[in-house]
Amino acid sequence: MAGTATVTVTYGKDGIKVEPMEVRLAWEKGNDTVNWIVENCPKELNVKIAWNLMSPFWLVEEIDKGKRVIGRVNSQDEGEYGYSVLFIDGEGQVVAGIDPVIINHPHE
Repeated sequence: MAGTATVTVTYGKDGIKVEPMEVRLAWEKGNDTVNWIVENCPKELNVKIAWNLMSPFWLVEEIDKGKRVIGRVNSQDEGEYGYSVLFIDGEGQVVAGIDPVIINHPHE
């Protein structure tokens, strides 16, 4: 049975923290989706998940200017997926970012 992994992104004076920095998905036996929760994000910033090459999900939904992001419908393509969590101002400029990773495997 599949489930959902939660990733907490915290914006603070000391920079951005992501817990966990590496998420392991196992679409046959474990988590196959990710729920990103963004904490302490200033109102004037939007949050964007940007994939390095491609996403392990067919659907990535941003809610409330990206303060919550859900990746679902796992592609079931095995591999390592690098991505960036970007904080973007009203002019479209990236003001901060961090680069975690997702490992996608059928039964890791």
